[in-house]
Amino acid sequence: MGTREVPRDEPAVPMMRTEMSLRTAMYNNELVLHYQPVVDLTLGAVVGVEALVRWMHPSDGLIGPDQFIPVAEASGLIVALGTWVLDQAATQAVRWRAEGLSLDMAVNLSTRQVAHLDLVPTVARVLRETGLDPHRLVFEVTESAVMEDAEAAAAVLNRITEMGVSLSIDDFGTGYNSLVYLKRYLIRSLKIDRSFTAGMGVNAEDDAIVASVIGLAKAVGGSCIAEGIETQEQYVALRSLRCGFGQGWLFGRAVPAEELPELIAECEAKLAALALTFPQENEHRDQTADRRDQVADRRDQVADQRDQIADQRDQIGDQRDQTGDQASDQRDERDQASDQASDQRDQASDQRDQASDQRDETGDQRDQTGDQRDQTGDQRRDQTGDQRRDQTKNQRDQTKNQRDQTKNQRDQTKNQRDETRNQRDRAGDQRNQASDQRDQASDQRDQASDQRDQASDQRDQASDQRDRA
Repeated sequence: MGTREVPRDEPAVPMMRTEMSLRTAMYNNELVLHYQPVVDLTLGAVVGVEALVRWMHPSDGLIGPDQFIPVAEASGLIVALGTWVLDQAATQAVRWRAEGLSLDMAVNLSTRQVAHLDLVPTVARVLRETGLDPHRLVFEVTESAVMEDAEAAAAVLNRITEMGVSLSIDDFGTGYNSLVYLKRYLIRSLKIDRSFTAGMGVNAEDDAIVASVIGLAKAVGGSCIAEGIETQEQYVALRSLRCGFGQGWLFGRAVPAEELPELIAECEAKLAALALTFPQENEHRDQTADRRDQVADRRDQVADQRDQIADQRDQIGDQRDQTGDQASDQRDERDQASDQASDQRDQASDQRDQASDQRDETGDQRDQTGDQRDQTGDQRRDQTGDQRRDQTKNQRDQTKNQRDQTKNQRDQTKNQRDETRNQRDRAGDQRNQASDQRDQASDQRDQASDQRDQASDQRDQASDQRDRA
C-alpha cells in the first residue's frame, strides 16, 4: 500500500493500532491517497505517479503507512484497503486524463491481495467502471509476494497482465535470491530498493549492484526505476549508469491529488536544471525525441491511410448495398405487377366458371322439365312414340354427360390455377427471405468494418505505449 515514502516531518504515533481503530478509520473515510512523481531521467519529464495511502487521524494528524499497514496485513483488512486504494487511484487517473494530464498510475499489491480469489474480478471491475486504460495501470509487487506461492501467483498475475496491466517488481534485490520468476511474468520494470540508491556515488559496491540490476532489467526486456533519490550525486550516478526512471524527494514528496500539477511543474523545472550537467545526453535526448516524433508522424500517416482504405471499403459496400436494394425493389415491383395480373386473370376465369355453372344449372332444369313432359307424353303416346322419346332422352343424357365432363375439366383447370397461385406465393416468400439474407450480410459487413476500425485504434494505442516506453 506504499510503505516507503513516509514524510520525515509526520508526527510520531503509538505503534499499537488496533484492528477496530483501522476499521473505524476506513468507515469514517479517514484514509487518503497521496501521489509521488515517477520521472524519466533521460527525457527529464514526469511520466507517472505512485499512489501511497495515508491515515488522516482526527487527533494525531497524518499517519504514515508503516504505522497501520502491518495491522491491516495481520487482520486481513489489507484486501479491502487495497480495493479502496485501487478504486480511488484509477478514478483519479481518469480525472487527470480528462484535464489533459496523462500519467501512469502505480499501485502496490500485498501478498494477501495476490493470494485472494477476488483480485482478478476486482481489477476487471475497476477498469470497466472507471474507464481507465489498462496500459496506464502498473501493479507493484514484492519478490516475496510472487514467490510465496509461485504457481498460484503466476496464474493470477498473468491473467492481470493479459488485461493490459503492467507489473513492476518492488524493492528488487532485498527478497528472494532466485531469479526464476523473471521468466514467469511479463515484467515491465524492476524497482531498485532505496537501500542501494542511498550509497550511489559514494559506495562502489552499491554502484556495482545498481549497474547489475539495470543490466538485468534491460536483459529481460524491461526498464529500471530507482527509488529514494534524494541528492544530486545520486541523480548523476544513476544518469551515468543510464537508469531509465526514478523517484524520490529530490523530485518531490508524495502530495494530495490537487497539489500534483504544481509539483510536476516544479519537478520538471528542476530536472531541466539538473540535465544541464549532461550536454551530450541533452543532445541525444533531443535526437531521441525527434525520432520519436518522426515515428509518431509515420504511424499517424499509416493510420490515416488505413482509415481512408476502410472508408473506401465502406463506400463500396454501401454502393453495393444500394444497388442490391434497388435491384431487389425492382424485382419486388415486377413480382407484384405479375401477381396482380395473375390475380385478375384468375378472377376473370372464376367469373367465367360461375357463368358456365349457371348455364349448367339452367340446362339441368330444362332436362328435368323435358323428363316431366316425356313422362306425360309416354302415357298418351303409343309404342312408336316411346321409341322416339327414348332416343330424344338418350341424346339429352349424352348432352348432359358432355356438360358434366366440361364442368369437371373446368374444375381441374381451376385447381391448377390455384396450385400455380400457391407456387407464386411460395416463390414470393423465398424472394423475401433472400432479401432479408442480403440485409443481414450487409449488416455483417458493417460490423466487420467497425471491428477493423476498433482493431486499428487498438494498434495505435499499443504503438503509443511502445513509444512512451
